[in-house]
Amino acid sequence: MDGTEPWIHPSSIIDDGSLIGNGTKIWHYSHIMDNVSIGQNCTLGQNIMIGSGVTIGSGCKIQNNVSIFSGDILEENVFCGPSSVFTNVLYPRAEIDRRDEFKETFVRTGVSIGANATILCGITIGEYAMIGSGAVVTKNIPHDENKINEMLKIFLLHYTHNIDDDSVLFENVETVLKLIKSKKLKLAVCTNKMEKLSNMLLEKLGVLHYFDYLVGGDTFAKSKPDPFPLIEICKKLSVSENESIMIGDSATDLNAGHNANMPVVLVGYGYTDNKNIYNDADLVINNFSQLTELIE
Repeated sequence: MDGTEPWIHPSSIIDDGSLIGNGTKIWHYSHIMDNVSIGQNCTLGQNIMIGSGVTIGSGCKIQNNVSIFSGDILEENVFCGPSSVFTNVLYPRAEIDRRDEFKETFVRTGVSIGANATILCGITIGEYAMIGSGAVVTKNIPHDENKINEMLKIFLLHYTHNIDDDSVLFENVETVLKLIKSKKLKLAVCTNKMEKLSNMLLEKLGVLHYFDYLVGGDTFAKSKPDPFPLIEICKKLSVSENESIMIGDSATDLNAGHNANMPVVLVGYGYTDNKNIYNDADLVINNFSQLTELIE
């Protein structure tokens, strides 16, 4: 979507002086107040309120029912889960006007805030911090590279040893993969999961051999929703983008496919709470068997 005009649902209100970056989508019943700056390729869900003078960097995902108050700053690639709460005053009282006590909140690059979390005003959340669902954040969270690397090592070790504990194929997936291969069509995986782990998981599930190529989030310098990985897959398999179909389950997949000028099929299940993305898919399916209509 980079390079395209922003899309704003007719039910949403954008006040004067606000700037909305290319490729950004703003869904139903949202209100963007005056002098707001929103970067490129952001997604703002339903019932969002963005206060005056807020800055939101490129690539941010603001899920449904989130309010961000005047003066707050979100850097690039920040994720705010559904109904996460930003505050603007520490001791609110209905009968006392405390607008002169409003405090700004600073959310650094790559932060993820879980659903229903509460962020007290006046603090800074450091780069790539993970705020759990329902948490209440009352003080600064500094960026600690050593701690992040240590936690990542622990996570990857645990994940590697338990990678397929709860992972199963959805209904009819392997049947359709067999059909596609029988038609001599090429199959590839484009995921933001690490390449090594992706290969391992598909091998454990018994389907890796169906795919001609696999690209992970660390295979190239760019990953979805950038179209680069999909374009490289097409080069590797000697097919053109307009002869290819992107099948996915999220806004990331949708945007990557359309950025690569591919038709996009979305499944009606998977990693998304934003049902609005189905409006922009070329086809939505609820069972993998529906793909046979495109193959036969």
